[in-house]
Amino acid sequence: MSVLRLGFVLFALGSGTLGCKYVIVPDAPKPGTVVVAAKPIAPAPAPEPALPLGNSWDVPESMKRTKIRNQGKGIKKKIIALTFDDGPSENITPQVLDILDENKIKATFFLMGIQMHARPALVKEIIRRGHAVGNHTYTHARNPDQYVAEEELKNWDNLFKDITKRSTGLFRPPFGNLKSAYSSAALKAGYPLILWTNTGADTSKHINAEKVYKAVMEQLKPGDIVLLHDSKDKQHTATALPNIIKSIRDEGYSFVTVPEMLKEWDSFTVENEKQKPTEKHTELKKRS
Repeated sequence: MSVLRLGFVLFALGSGTLGCKYVIVPDAPKPGTVVVAAKPIAPAPAPEPALPLGNSWDVPESMKRTKIRNQGKGIKKKIIALTFDDGPSENITPQVLDILDENKIKATFFLMGIQMHARPALVKEIIRRGHAVGNHTYTHARNPDQYVAEEELKNWDNLFKDITKRSTGLFRPPFGNLKSAYSSAALKAGYPLILWTNTGADTSKHINAEKVYKAVMEQLKPGDIVLLHDSKDKQHTATALPNIIKSIRDEGYSFVTVPEMLKEWDSFTVENEKQKPTEKHTELKKRS
């Protein structure tokens, strides 16, 4: 403390100006001195929360470890589940997500591990927007052996958990092959093998948006699970999607996710079983 400043303090104390309190006045910084403020200590970052699920991804018990193909055949409720395979891609998936958002539709994406690894932010975005996600293997190989297939499913699960802090009980075999090592590994792991009842045929040669649209609409029936793709070469699918959605809605349909559709299929099957006459009743009817 400088002599001048100390003298002022002593004078103030002696004169009673400061009462009985001591006041320490720091020296002013010397000319040319750079004063650096102390940096506050940043709090430790909070652990990243799990991404929201949106609608439940639970699969009915009756459909676990099952080949899901035509269980909803004959359903009357006008509902449709849109599904997209082989993504996420950097050019098509964002277009599909925006179209679904504009139409307030939730869909189901069966993602490949190698694509998730390349674009984890897109995986998070799909879930953030409320869509369901299923395992579509890591590399989408055509004929893997059993060991490779089991390892791919585990690696997919681990990567998905790393990215989203979630897990899924949905699986779609590549090429719809129910006899592949992938399908065997998935059933062993407790997955249902989820196929489709309607396809836009958007992986066909010489395909275009008009053909994709016609393929879906010509097959359309209540309870359909529609197969489409959001991989990088499927611009025709993204182009056709708004017209597909509009026409389906114009026919009085609403849209659900695959887990929601499976619950409807399950309820439909249970209700049908209740309405079937028992063998005893059938026999009595024949005799009368």
